[in-house]
Amino acid sequence: MPKVLFPLLVAIAAILVFAENAKATNIGDPFPLEGSTATFKAVGLVLLTSPLPSLDGGGKVMLTPSGGIMKVATTNDHAADLDALNPGFKFRYYGEATGQNAGLTLSFYLSDDFSFYALVGGAKLSGEYSKTVNDVPEHKLTEFSGQTIAGALGLQYRLVGNDTSTFALGLFAGPMYYSSESKAKYQKISSGPGITDVSAKPTGIGALLGMRMMFRIGGFRINPYLKMMGDLGDMCKKVDFSGGPVNSNDYTCDDKPGYIGAPAFAGGLGLLIGYKSFMISVATSTDDSSELRPESTSLSLGISL
Repeated sequence: MPKVLFPLLVAIAAILVFAENAKATNIGDPFPLEGSTATFKAVGLVLLTSPLPSLDGGGKVMLTPSGGIMKVATTNDHAADLDALNPGFKFRYYGEATGQNAGLTLSFYLSDDFSFYALVGGAKLSGEYSKTVNDVPEHKLTEFSGQTIAGALGLQYRLVGNDTSTFALGLFAGPMYYSSESKAKYQKISSGPGITDVSAKPTGIGALLGMRMMFRIGGFRINPYLKMMGDLGDMCKKVDFSGGPVNSNDYTCDDKPGYIGAPAFAGGLGLLIGYKSFMISVATSTDDSSELRPESTSLSLGISL
């Protein structure tokens, strides 16, 4: 494949991912859906920390199990968009969900510069979130639990470097799939003790793509990388409410009542450090497009068999 063609295909995929992110139009308070948002971020973290083929491994076949911990936190002291719409009010979101993730990656080289990867991973999260209005507690999301499974396969192309070089640069892209489930109890404190059970089971098909580098320093391989994940299907996902004052009619996505516009995009930066068959990966992602401003981080350990 000509060297210009694969980068062009990756660029087209990136444009599609970003374009899809702006499609869904939401009506409804996003806070009761923070659990669903956190679960989607967990999907991104699973795919962000899963190791890809080594950029210095021509001819190698690798099976890499990995596992670690993750956190999706919200600390937004000044929701500017909401404050502008509600003069005299100050909104603050805070809270976090923590959990564990595990994954398995199979990778092998097809030629000197092309490699194939297939990965699958899962995660479980639990935690709680709160929202204050003028420093007074107003909303609570408790007993949140979420779980997800995600998979991806694709090609990685080494644009720069070879098996023995001290620097290498590669691009990767391919399809991805996820299935997740989240549950939580939501309470609007000013409205009384009524508690609403909130649950969602979104699935999606999209693309995973990005860029990574490798620096060889002695026996260590330092791999900074950028990954992006986008859901290219219907952004409107079904959400269920029961047992409280909040109901499905309070939410509309693209004129469909009872649906929410799920996050379409997750991306972030990561660093993978490898030594012989061992590796450690750290990834972080921040979503400034959401009123909740979730920040997600994960740490994973892996070994190549």
